[in-house]
Order: sequence, then structure tokens, then C-alpha cells
Amino acid sequence: MVQAKRYVFDCVIGLLVLVLCTALLNWWQDPAGAFSDDNVYESTAKALCEGKGLVISGNYDERAFIKSVVWQGDNDYDVVVLGSSRVMSIGDESVSKFGALRSLAVSGAALEDDVAIWHCYKKKMSSVPKVVIIDGAPWLFNKNSEETRWKNKLALDYVEALHDMGFSVVEADDYNRYKTLFSMMYTKESLKKLCTNKESVPIEIWNETENSYEDKQILHSDGSRIYSQKTLQGDADASARAYISGKVYHVEEYNNLDTERQKIFEKLVQDIQSKGTTVVIFLPPYHPIVYDYLKKEAKYSNVFAAERWYRSFAAENGVVIIGGYNPSSIGLDDKAFFDGMHMRRGAQGEYVKKALMNLNL
Repeated sequence: MVQAKRYVFDCVIGLLVLVLCTALLNWWQDPAGAFSDDNVYESTAKALCEGKGLVISGNYDERAFIKSVVWQGDNDYDVVVLGSSRVMSIGDESVSKFGALRSLAVSGAALEDDVAIWHCYKKKMSSVPKVVIIDGAPWLFNKNSEETRWKNKLALDYVEALHDMGFSVVEADDYNRYKTLFSMMYTKESLKKLCTNKESVPIEIWNETENSYEDKQILHSDGSRIYSQKTLQGDADASARAYISGKVYHVEEYNNLDTERQKIFEKLVQDIQSKGTTVVIFLPPYHPIVYDYLKKEAKYSNVFAAERWYRSFAAENGVVIIGGYNPSSIGLDDKAFFDGMHMRRGAQGEYVKKALMNLNL
């Protein structure tokens, strides 16, 4: 009995030591700069604002990078894009009618991201944009989406924005940054950085002529993204089936459209419109396989309730709405996608360009 207790005790101590070592490794290497007091993205953000393209060669904190882009640039753009990776492919070529574009999209953007990033941009802009395109993601009103990356670098900006909008809120916590200390993905990136002895930020100035790298992504100078050739050349249908094989991204436990989050979205749009800017809500479609699956599963009914709400809100508030979660409703098929929820840059760009063509601005 004593030996058994000793064995259990040794196992617990060994586990605690392993967890502590993992946390210390992630704190020390910090591949995405989550614990850095200095702005590790300052030089690359400045390069982007000066018109240079960038290559993404590893894991990085997109929210911290976007904040740096906002602070480094003159923010004199005609079109601003807010939202998730589903709108990252919208670039200058899609909005040439209106002028220069700045994409401020971040992966998996929650409502908190959109509010905080717009608040940062508004404080620094030198001219009012003609158009702001907002990704009408179905999960913006799902309080159970489990998206918390905004808490790393945008928590204080979000709280400040809500105060400015007239909401009574408590100060946001910063716990999410510390969760990365125990993240398996972050540990892999820490080990990669340690093994390669690479001290530079995993974003580099793009000096190549090809449109995309085999396994790296490119950020154009407007902030829009080109995914790697490896990603783009994959089997889109297989990726779509994999997308729905487990939990569907951000729309699990979508029990209702959260009314508080709807009010915040309304205030965000009103704040943008108060500057004389036209707000465009873009509803990015899903891959046909994903759309058909979501449509037949009752537990995802609020995905489509969100789309109906966006359309009603747009009609009542002078907001332009384009797109739709059903690809066939806007003339698209599976060839327009490279996975379950992302459109190819060319297909998305052409659709957005045509949809905005008739706007009289």
C-alpha cells in the first residue's frame, strides 16, 4: 500500500514538473510574442504600411500584429475590412472603384475583435473611409463560440470601445494569454523556435516574384492574404467533409442569438455610419457540402437565423448586404472554395467586385 501511494505521488510530482517545464519553455521562447512588453511586430508592420508584402513563416499573434499595423500606418484608406479569415482574401483589386483598401481581418474574428479593432483604427485614422466591409459571420451572436484570442492584446481596447458606446461593462481579464503557456500548439512552435535558434518574428518581407509559396502564406501590402500553394492545391471536397466531421467551427451550442451581442453589433455599425461611411455586411458562403450539412441539422438552425437577422437589420438601417451562406444563391459552386469555409481569392474577389459595382459612392 505504501509503495502504491509512493508511486501515485511520484507520478503527480512528475506531471507537475512536466507542466511547469512546458509553461517555462513557452514563456521563454514565446514564438508569437504573447508575453513580450515590446512591440515585436513594429518593423514588419511598418514595412507593410510602406507598401511591402510579407511572408508568414510561422505562428504569430495576428491581433497584436494588426494593432501594430494600425499604429504604424497613416490610416488613410477608402475601404476597411473587418472580420475573420473568411474575408482575408478581399484585396485592392476587389474595390478598385472606391480606392485603397486596408484589411484588418484576423483569424476566427469574434464580435469583440471587430469592435476593438475598429476602435483602434478610428483613434488613428487620418481620413474617414468611404466603405467598411464587415464579415457577417454566423457566430458573432453565439456566446458559446469559445473564441477568446481577442483577450491577448485587445481586451482593454474592447472595454474602452464599449464604454464609448455607452455600455456598462466590467474590466476584461487577460487570462487567455496565460492559457497559451499550456497549449500544445504553442509548445510545438516554441520547440521549433528553440531548435532552429530563430530569434526573428515569423513574418518576413516578401522579396519573391511568385504569387505564393508552397507552404507559406503571403500578406499583400493591403493586408489581404494569399494562402500557400499546399493549401490551395488540396482536395476542397475532402477538406469540407473533414470540416463537418467533428465540431463545426464556432457554431456548436448555438442555442440562441444573444441579444446583448446584437445590441453591440448595432452600436458598432451606427458608430461607423456616424462618420458618413457606408457599411457593407458580407455574408461569406460555405462550401456546398458544409452548407447542405448545416441546413439539415436542427442544432445549427441559428446559423441561418443569424443570416435572416443580418438581412433584416441591413434593410432597416441603411446597410448594404451582399453574399449569403448558400453558395448557389449567389451563383457559386464547389470550385470557388479551397476548404469548408474559405473561398479562393479569385472567386471571392470577383464576386465582391461585381456585388459592389452598383454602389453609388
